[in-house]
Amino acid sequence: AYIAAHTERIKLGTGIIQLVGRAPAMAAMQAQTIDALAGGNRMIVGLGVSGPQIVEGWYGQPWGKPYWR
Repeated sequence: AYIAAHTERIKLGTGIIQLVGRAPAMAAMQAQTIDALAGGNRMIVGLGVSGPQIVEGWYGQPWGKPYWR
């Protein structure tokens, strides 16, 4: 947040946010807050699904089969 508020050109990013570990609305609000502090149009958000070791081991959620089109 400090860098966002005190720079003008640097792009800001999250790396990869694990979607299992937080609610989608919370992730969106956090990214929007940083982008607003940065003056807009500088936040890059990476989203990921993680893997079975993290999803089942850390969060206790079942790791199901992927969806197919």
